[in-house]
Amino acid sequence: ITDIEAGVEQFGHARLHIGGQASRDDDARLGGARFFGHAKAAMLGRAIGQALMANRASQQLSQGRRSGYGKAMGDRKNRSGMKRILLGAGVVMALGAAGGAAIAAGKPVPYWASISQPEARMRVGPSLDYPSNWIYRRRDLPVKVVQVLGLWRKVEDPDGAQGWMHVRLLSDTPTGVVRAAEAPMRESASDGARTLFRAQKGVVGRLSDCSGGWCSFDVKGQRGYVKAQDVWGATDK
Repeated sequence: ITDIEAGVEQFGHARLHIGGQASRDDDARLGGARFFGHAKAAMLGRAIGQALMANRASQQLSQGRRSGYGKAMGDRKNRSGMKRILLGAGVVMALGAAGGAAIAAGKPVPYWASISQPEARMRVGPSLDYPSNWIYRRRDLPVKVVQVLGLWRKVEDPDGAQGWMHVRLLSDTPTGVVRAAEAPMRESASDGARTLFRAQKGVVGRLSDCSGGWCSFDVKGQRGYVKAQDVWGATDK
């Protein structure tokens, strides 16, 4: 079993401290959300922005030069019609996205999420204008969402650190990180079952089938059952 045990990789710490570093260069790294709730919430910001752009465009059209009363009235009617069309399209898009955002924002807090990107910044406030205080380089690291504000989530990491992350950096995938010194990964949910692997402290995996104090734990395809008390994460799903 020694050869098999060696296959479970022990990762380094997921979090890098960059205290006080102000940065907005992570915009391009905010990849599209993978899961329904977070993806819909991210659509809200884009839809509202499109509605505002449509409104601005319609205002610019209405400022054209007038030459004669009749022509001015005709132009005004045409522009008003175009304005209604543009605003209507924008409002419909915004309302459609708002429905999805309400689903994500309507979850009772706290709830579990996980980091969906190779690199994610935690900020001291809910905006890109706030400085980053931590960088996370561990996809699937579990976090606990403790507050929701628009497209931002205040999260708590496995060590208790709290800060704000953009919704695009998170997914709904249930994951966990080993907190015990070692967590045996067994063939079935039983203390007497054969041990397939041994996951060391800090190993991150995906959770499923949690019941009776056990969870299926998948570490990059290496799967086994671990005790829920040995991991921190979405063991209640």
